[in-house]
Amino acid sequence: MNRQYPCLEISRSRLRHNMEEVISRCTARGIQVCGVIKGCSGLPEVGRMFRDCGATQLASSRLEQIIRCRQVGVPGPYMLLRIPMESELEDVARWCDYSLESEAATLDALEEACARQGAVHKAVIMADLGADVIKVERPDRPKASGPFLNGERVYDLSVQRSKKSITLNLKAETDKKVLLELVKKADVLVENFKPGTMERMGLGYDIIAAANPRIIYMAVSGFGYTGPYRSRGALDMIVQGMSGLMSLTGEPDGPAMRCGTSASDVFTGLYAFGAISAALYDREKTGKGQFIDVAMLDATFSCLENAVINTCVFGTDPQRVGNSHPTSVPFGTFPTSDGEIIITCSRDPAFYSLCRALGREDMVEDPRFSKAEARRQHKAELTEEISRFTRARTLDECERIFEAHGVPNGRINTMKMICADPQIAARNMIVEVEHPVAGTYRMAGSPLKFGNYPDTTYEPAPTLGQHTREVLAEYLKMPEEEIETMLKEQKELVHT
Repeated sequence: MNRQYPCLEISRSRLRHNMEEVISRCTARGIQVCGVIKGCSGLPEVGRMFRDCGATQLASSRLEQIIRCRQVGVPGPYMLLRIPMESELEDVARWCDYSLESEAATLDALEEACARQGAVHKAVIMADLGADVIKVERPDRPKASGPFLNGERVYDLSVQRSKKSITLNLKAETDKKVLLELVKKADVLVENFKPGTMERMGLGYDIIAAANPRIIYMAVSGFGYTGPYRSRGALDMIVQGMSGLMSLTGEPDGPAMRCGTSASDVFTGLYAFGAISAALYDREKTGKGQFIDVAMLDATFSCLENAVINTCVFGTDPQRVGNSHPTSVPFGTFPTSDGEIIITCSRDPAFYSLCRALGREDMVEDPRFSKAEARRQHKAELTEEISRFTRARTLDECERIFEAHGVPNGRINTMKMICADPQIAARNMIVEVEHPVAGTYRMAGSPLKFGNYPDTTYEPAPTLGQHTREVLAEYLKMPEEEIETMLKEQKELVHT
């Protein structure tokens, strides 16, 4: 979509006493008023005046006369508002508000492809929400490890869904210019190279911002743009280890363990998505884009909760506690006759409900267990009391009893179990798409359920370069022969 700075053209001299008010209202909304033209009878005359400044006419409709200007004092696209009647001043102010607020509804995001996945998770959330996400990839992209479905990598089928893929050789000046033209039409650019990589390619923030001052530039890296580790590369497990997360994960007498999922990648993607959303809202008020620096180490470290503050306050390393909790008791897994059940009673009322479920109301008054701190100090005794009850019953029996008494509990599902769970089905958390190569497949859906937008539309992950022609023709109006020439050069690169 076009980013536009409204510019006012007043055609009647009797509106002069209102001009400052209108400009003030626009300025308060972050609208840059790049010029005021008086006495123009219509779009042709305005067009001639603005073409002298390098403008190109785009459209006209009733109140708005829209012209995209390139050199009228403020860099970037502009919007010209023609106000022929004083009674329409309120409409103009209202229209300005609407224009800015509606801009967030359809976003164009460019995603630079590389190995780390923090930015990938952020971009898939934006794609789920309806943004046009264009994934810029190398034409000679090496094939990553499987498993594969009809030759397509299964991991990519999920996290690359609903995106468009184009191929650009950013070492070639022609392809680099194409990227900069796309940048001019984008709201957000996401890249997750090591700091300095984009600068060496001639695509650092200064260059990108010069092409589009309103762009949100999201730089995701292992360690950020400052500090002694800024030049180091990082992958998920490395960051899990360096952040301290692995030191907290595992059994007390066992080795440090990584999480069962790519936690650092996911944490970083969620933080990046939140930061971009905040930056877009800030742009609605100020009209300005900005650079955002998100580090995987920072994102993971910030999610360690009480481990950080306890270390800072007491100066000791927290010990691994397996499935239990360092302060809340009971909290963990308990054996049943056919499996394990999770029980978490962080608060006294929940524990008292557990006592009733166990048929042990006496424990409510037992000084070893009646209060949270006492339970923490007598964890082993309490764990044995609960386990004696659960061992004698099946998982289904325990779950039924605890639910009847309002005790927080849950079973440990396998992935096959949770994928077939009725709650997952009721929430549309398994969705199906049709891929041109891989065929029909099912994957996790979006957890975001909006009241005003109840249905999320999913598209399959793209094949490499699937949308290159479409994007260059639609967004840049690039002639077919130029596209073919560029793709031919890319093909030669692949075969060298």
